[in-house]
Amino acid sequence: RTDTYFELGIPHYLIFITDIQHILRDEERMAWQRLLRVLSHEINNSLTPIASIAETLGQLVNTQDSDQTIASPQLQVSMKEGLSVISERAHALNHFIQDYQQLTRLPTPTKTVFELAPFVHQICQLFDGCNITLPDQDISLYADRDQLQQVLINVFKNAHEANVAADNDASPIDVKWVTSESTITIYVTDHGQGIHNPENLFVPFYTTKQQGSGIGLILCRQIIMNHGGEFT
Repeated sequence: RTDTYFELGIPHYLIFITDIQHILRDEERMAWQRLLRVLSHEINNSLTPIASIAETLGQLVNTQDSDQTIASPQLQVSMKEGLSVISERAHALNHFIQDYQQLTRLPTPTKTVFELAPFVHQICQLFDGCNITLPDQDISLYADRDQLQQVLINVFKNAHEANVAADNDASPIDVKWVTSESTITIYVTDHGQGIHNPENLFVPFYTTKQQGSGIGLILCRQIIMNHGGEFT
């Protein structure tokens, strides 16, 4: 944005430069939250009666004699199987929605002071081949320990899976950090084949993993942004 002003009768231009990256991300996050609230409301309204009716009908089928309402044993088996599928999918879809609702319920960070080196060491013990390169001096962080742990576990898990997918499961996960006067940068490096769809990296619902939820990296970025940092 620009404006003009006069000083000693001479016109001057004043230029305002604003970094809108965070603003755009907040708008994007709020849009997804609104969408998720609507989806959750509508889907839960359908899932609850579906699951309840399916379970009730399943119990009724179990108590029927083959010579009463349901005369065909084959039909009885088919109904049992079908109702079982309905009930299972209803519960699975409900669990799916609850995972995505985390985006709308991420709490404000509760910050404390803790040492970074033992914190990272503790998380690395959960993963095979996790190598840490430490600076000469440890550093104290003022952050939400639980939320930052969630971020690193997600990133280490992705790094391990990338190594395995590339048949490099014996390769290490390299972790190092560098500090400046006001920032700390933590690097996590795997030996996989890289990210094939970087443009979809932070799109909710998108995942290339068979068991993935498409939520992990979005939560990681939101947690780091809530701490005033950047996640790349």
